[in-house]
Amino acid sequence: MFRSATLLGSVFCAGLLLGLALATWGRSAPVIEPRVAAPATEVSTTDPQPVASATESSPPAVAEALQANIAHLTRQLEAASAARQQLQDELSLVKETVQTLEQRLDELAESEPDEEPPSPPAARARQSDTETLIAAGFDPDEAEYLVDRWGQQQMDLLYLRDQAIREGWIDTPRYEQATRDLRSGNGSIREELGPEAYDRFLFATGRSNRVVLNSIIDSSPAQTIGLQPGDAILSYDGSRIFSFRDLRTVTTAGEPGQRVVIEIVRDGQRLELEIDRGPIGVTLGSRRDEP
Repeated sequence: MFRSATLLGSVFCAGLLLGLALATWGRSAPVIEPRVAAPATEVSTTDPQPVASATESSPPAVAEALQANIAHLTRQLEAASAARQQLQDELSLVKETVQTLEQRLDELAESEPDEEPPSPPAARARQSDTETLIAAGFDPDEAEYLVDRWGQQQMDLLYLRDQAIREGWIDTPRYEQATRDLRSGNGSIREELGPEAYDRFLFATGRSNRVVLNSIIDSSPAQTIGLQPGDAILSYDGSRIFSFRDLRTVTTAGEPGQRVVIEIVRDGQRLELEIDRGPIGVTLGSRRDEP
């Protein structure tokens, strides 16, 4: 009897402890709710719908990228077009410069190079100059006058050059015209003496008095009319030629293409040929021939 009571007490105590344990565990354990299947219309985190949304938003982004690329390429094309136009403008300028230089070379071929005014007879002894001119057929008084007049003309040329340099018009048509006037214009020795006496004066004072042809340019007017290297030009359209400047002056006067007479000396004989006014198409030299 005592043993049965003891057994019942032990069972009671064990049941009490088990109940307390279950109650304590129920308060601390996480609540697990039964999982309910999501409706078919509900979007889960693994549903591909977000990807589809991203795909749907990509065409505007692609369009914007394409527009940006097109704008960039358009700017590059415009820059390339501007650069091409600039190159074309520069090429045109180069062509014009080349044409100008070619024209200038043609002018130089038929013009006198820049040089200081010739020194004879001013650089020689006065007595020697006078005697030389007398020997050339000038009377003593005229010879004395020409020596003085020549020296004055050379100083006038020097003063003119100095003025042109100081005032900035040394390489201008104004300077060229002023030089031409001093050398052969009114009041010059050439104008005072006339062509024949001036020719003797140049020869007597040791200066060149003939313009000669060094070479003939192919397909030029000179070649067309039969001019030859070594020919000396005596006159052009009735004007006596003593220097490169003289020839340049007469070829650029009058109407281009006008038929004029050019007088030459070839092998001691005088010949007259017709030529169109303008560039002759030759390279020039000079020499001193007895009148």
